Amino acid sequence: MDPEPRPSRAGISLAFGLLFVVSLLWASAIGFHQRGQVNFSSDQAIPALMALDIRDHGSHPVFYWGVQYDGSLEPHLLSLAFRILPDTVRTYRLVMLGLMTLSTILVAIAGARAFGPWAGLLAGGYLAAGPSFLYFKLLGSDGAYTSFFTLTTAAVLIGVLFLRESAPVRARTLAFSLGLVLGVAWWVTPLSIVLACIPLAGWIAAPRTWLRIDRLLFAFVGFLLGASPWLAENLRTGFASLRSSEMGVADLHLAATQLRTLVARGLPVLLGGRSPGSRVPTFPGSEALSVVIFGALVAAGIYFSRRRRAPEGRFLALVSTFLLVVPGVLALSRARTDFREDPRFLISSYVGVAVIAGLVVAHLIERGFRWRAIGLGLLVALLGIVSQLRSPRYGDDPKHGRIAETEALARRLSLSGIRHIYAEYWIAYRLSFLSRGWLVASPFGEGTPGPIRDIRAYEQVESSPAPAFLLDAAHAARLRGFLDSRSLGYRHEVLPEIERELIWEIPAAELAAMRACDCLAPAGEPPAKARPSTEP
Repeated sequence: MDPEPRPSRAGISLAFGLLFVVSLLWASAIGFHQRGQVNFSSDQAIPALMALDIRDHGSHPVFYWGVQYDGSLEPHLLSLAFRILPDTVRTYRLVMLGLMTLSTILVAIAGARAFGPWAGLLAGGYLAAGPSFLYFKLLGSDGAYTSFFTLTTAAVLIGVLFLRESAPVRARTLAFSLGLVLGVAWWVTPLSIVLACIPLAGWIAAPRTWLRIDRLLFAFVGFLLGASPWLAENLRTGFASLRSSEMGVADLHLAATQLRTLVARGLPVLLGGRSPGSRVPTFPGSEALSVVIFGALVAAGIYFSRRRRAPEGRFLALVSTFLLVVPGVLALSRARTDFREDPRFLISSYVGVAVIAGLVVAHLIERGFRWRAIGLGLLVALLGIVSQLRSPRYGDDPKHGRIAETEALARRLSLSGIRHIYAEYWIAYRLSFLSRGWLVASPFGEGTPGPIRDIRAYEQVESSPAPAFLLDAAHAARLRGFLDSRSLGYRHEVLPEIERELIWEIPAAELAAMRACDCLAPAGEPPAKARPSTEP
């Protein structure tokens, strides 16, 4: 009998290296969460509420509530987790961390397959010790960004495997899998348009392999299957996804302004030169260093794209370079791009940053320049780790933190008989989730800021005969001024734990007037009530 094949020494080393990388990732993520450096606002509460609706009522929304984009993959994953674990913020974070872990492993394997184990482990290590924005965005996700990032890493790895595969059946399976992942990514977010660079890079690296008719057909069928939720819903709505405000085009003046912001703030936030929400650089000179490193990575990506002869190596270098550049270029053309504090449109660029950074350091080691490799690796890691430690903390922010205080308030309100609440967007859905369904909260409309995401919750609060109002000081003063001007009785309490004021037991006539005009201080005869907007 032939002896059983034994794992190679390189394979064992890669496995232990991946274990170390994943351990570093979990340590960084847990520390980031424990320090309160990732927020939990209504943007995260919405997919959590969607998950509860899927679990408890069997609903299957196609998109994020209130919009016609951002597919519901994450809420469906959360609903599975909420069947096993408590429906808490920690479970939400655990699911996001699971996706981050999978993404890191996929990037490391792709790098190892194309360039060797050192390049793969260093690429994964970059994500594990990554900049604060990577953890801030992927642990928060807002319903789509973490799943999109995971799908991006999966598509890149499948592309590498596809170019290495010669067996026809396996190649067709990989082509179908790649199309399926790209289709799901298209459903998850319109940002996935940047993933068109994956087949483009494959065509450039190995046109004969990529353009076989049978493989293209399998990839196309996979894409249609993955994108089927998006296609079905858009056929029903006349392709409403393509008419959303997110698709608005920027003019040349706005694009030029955004380009300056991209260089001055977007790239530093992306690479750790400044943390999201911070008013100061990570350390003196860190913002300029971030821009220099980004430019060097682009140059290195171009160099390795031209130098690597193996199809999978050239493909990974090409696609990584594209992912560095293409997301920013496409984002400049969108009117709603925000590079200043939240360069979320660039999230897929982290794949390119990780792969090329790992490749450069591994290349220096192979050429015998170990001290240069160590110095470069420490410099890049310094931006990531220090930016993590200096990232702003949201634990004391009433809109994004103070979770224990908000949960205690929810219990107290429920015991006092208050169930339906009007509140501004940033706290309404957050309060609904943290109350475990004890409270139903919704934005009021024009009277309190923020879009209405859950139309059913809004209708429940609208039909309630005695809803409460949870408002910040300015809006509470406006409502109290209106009620006091009519010498009306009501109840009022200041809630310092969340920096809000609670007003309830408002007379029915005045409540009806407020609802008719969607305002907190009606003047004269109220106009006809407008349909609430659900756009962000």
